[in-house]
Amino acid sequence: MSAFQRVGGDGMATAAFFCGLAGVVLAAAAGAWALAALTRGALGLLPAGLVVLALLSGPGRWRRTAITFTVTALLWSGPAWIMSRTGEGIRFPSTQAGVNFYAGNHAGADGRSVDVPEMGTTLGWKDFPQASRRTASMEADATLNASGASAFWFGKGIRFWRETPGAAIELTVRKALYLIHGFETPNNRSIYAARSDVSWLGALLWRAPGAYFFGGLLFPLALAGLWGVRRRRAWAPVAVFALLSLAPLVFFFICSRFRVPSLAPLALLAVLGIGEIIRRRPAPALIAVVLLVMANIPWAGAIREDPAGEALLRGEAWLNAGNPTRAEARYREAMALGIDDGRGRLGLAVARENQGDLSGALVWLDQAAPRLAGVWTYEEARARVLHRTERLVEALPHIDAAIRAYPELERLRVRRAQILEAAGRDSTAMAGYLDLAAAKTRDAEVYNSLGRYHRMAGRRPEAMRAWNRAVLLDPDHFRARYNRALIRAEAGDWTGAREDLLVATRLARSPEDAARVREAQRLMEDAAP
Repeated sequence: MSAFQRVGGDGMATAAFFCGLAGVVLAAAAGAWALAALTRGALGLLPAGLVVLALLSGPGRWRRTAITFTVTALLWSGPAWIMSRTGEGIRFPSTQAGVNFYAGNHAGADGRSVDVPEMGTTLGWKDFPQASRRTASMEADATLNASGASAFWFGKGIRFWRETPGAAIELTVRKALYLIHGFETPNNRSIYAARSDVSWLGALLWRAPGAYFFGGLLFPLALAGLWGVRRRRAWAPVAVFALLSLAPLVFFFICSRFRVPSLAPLALLAVLGIGEIIRRRPAPALIAVVLLVMANIPWAGAIREDPAGEALLRGEAWLNAGNPTRAEARYREAMALGIDDGRGRLGLAVARENQGDLSGALVWLDQAAPRLAGVWTYEEARARVLHRTERLVEALPHIDAAIRAYPELERLRVRRAQILEAAGRDSTAMAGYLDLAAAKTRDAEVYNSLGRYHRMAGRRPEAMRAWNRAVLLDPDHFRARYNRALIRAEAGDWTGAREDLLVATRLARSPEDAARVREAQRLMEDAAP
């Protein structure tokens, strides 16, 4: 009888197991795994490993466990993978695997950082996915979707292996050593810097030359625990989970963010390793001692710190969190530590803009211009500040430059239409809004502007449809609520108009807006039957 027949013969027992308490708990675990796998594609290897274990094991509880987990995991994650095929090609929902593979597999790669020379300067993690796709399209001389761009970068990385196998193998060995080192290599942001934000994290995560806790202790003990799995078959799934979540990393690049999914199984294996050492088994003890030294020695390349870059990233994080004052402090720190490529000055400009100091923002933008002119993030920021200061003729060339550099970004075309509208070029602005609506934009401001144009032209049904769409996309859009209330009142829909004005009262953010709503309510009460 083949292994597949034996699995099939165990089907009824598996169904009964699934319906029991253990099956429910296991199914919940599989669901949690599936949600994680949607954002970290390498976790998709776990069901494959469990299937192999199920085929190699005899009939019994372990096989039922493997089948239950695998089937439930596929049921949870399968629909998302299938839906991701629409318009993008067959791929994992996470689409950065290709460029991450290339970042760790090219002649200049160090195995620890996202270094893609072809992409030039990217201004923060938000720019990275679009920049990788845009660069791939330019090099391929074709418009690539997310799946095609990922395949392009995979191809470049594989070419590095094919043309220089010796260098590729040497780099991979170095990455394997980085993988078990205790130092937590930062990616996007340093996990060590988080200690200042989370007080108890300082007790669990610290570093000093020759001592990197807790990775410097966890990895040696976990690898000692792997030795003990040979005699404990029940631990096989834990070992499979740890190996399949760690091993693929050597083909990409090593960083703390990628190692996080393996911490849970490693912690369990570390407990097993401690048990093996307590029992005075020589092999696990030797493994732990050797790896303890390897994981904590600050050998060349193992430690990669960038205080200036970290300060820059923390400035970006504070901006995203809506705290421009703290962002400004971090950007100034980055510049004091040596960041001199314009990014710190651009960050300071945006921080000043968010604090309402538009003249100060322009000063910093002037300083950033020599290094960042032509970069879409700089051009967008300058166009935005000039728009807000009503220097519309000056703003238009900058938003056009941003669109040329990043034509796929919809909000740039929205900003261009708004600048044209403010400049009184209504027909050109209207054409821009109509193009965005035809492209199924989800920007409520586009439909609010279209509503105004339709109403001015006497097309009330079209105006109502536009404002309905704006409110549907953003129920808290003040102007769309207010404008829809007025046109509802004109159409005699007093109940709907009152409802919109009531919501607009809550949404008003300035004394002028609040006064406008109160006046509309007064006029409506006078006119309503």
